[in-house]
Amino acid sequence: MEWEFVKEMMKALGFPSKFIAWIMQCITTPQYSIKLNGGVYESIKRRRELRQGDPVSPLLFVICMEYLSRILKRVGEFPGFEFHAKCRSIGLNHMYFADDMLLFCKGNYQSVMLLLRGMETFTNASGLQANAGKSNIFSANMDPQSLEDICAATEYQRGNLPFRYLGVPVSAKRINIVDCEILIDKLSARVKAWSSRSLSYAGKVQLINSVILHIHSYWSSMFILPKKVMKRLTAICRNFLWDGKEETRKVPLIAWDLVCKPKNMGGLGVINCIVWNEAAVAKYV
Repeated sequence: MEWEFVKEMMKALGFPSKFIAWIMQCITTPQYSIKLNGGVYESIKRRRELRQGDPVSPLLFVICMEYLSRILKRVGEFPGFEFHAKCRSIGLNHMYFADDMLLFCKGNYQSVMLLLRGMETFTNASGLQANAGKSNIFSANMDPQSLEDICAATEYQRGNLPFRYLGVPVSAKRINIVDCEILIDKLSARVKAWSSRSLSYAGKVQLINSVILHIHSYWSSMFILPKKVMKRLTAICRNFLWDGKEETRKVPLIAWDLVCKPKNMGGLGVINCIVWNEAAVAKYV
């Protein structure tokens, strides 16, 4: 990210000049030293880019990505650009979170090239460039020759559904058990890491609500998870509560429905993942 571009973006968005000067001082003055073979070498000054780990860097990155977002919106107004069939009614041709971006258009050469021209304009201004090695083209019902021409022109590889975006699978069909294996494996790994600890029931309940079901709630807010997956997640939480393990033959002391009741009703206040999934998805209705 070019520093001059960051400065001009803040000016364009109306930030006070004194505030801009403070920010530029923060991102342009840091120096780095390399420690090698027991010795510390001369300091190195950066000439561009935003520091990873700096609390202000994500905010500045979002400000700069606003420029790309406005360019792509203008691309959508060009006469030769055609929206994807599912995005035409709302005029959507891009979505992004930090540096992860999805571009949408009809599967024709002209629309794809217009999007890439917008990306090139952003690259020339900011210094940021899409990584062709990490970029893929996903299509449906396209002419094979047209798809091959687009892949050759963009130097992007052809991808297959489902793919992962922001940690969750994106598919044209309803999510299935295989797609959810990532979620199950992640929760299982957490429980295995805790199995060697001596935890009280209160501590286990706290971990279930704050860690395990927090991971689950991220998926639940986007998908209606399959029943078998929900049963598996419930079993992981139940086994961990009563025996501290992912798998156990120990008979639960109390039925899980009672455990999930509020404390003022005799339960332990554990979140019912099935009910939570239904409530999280209901917000879209």
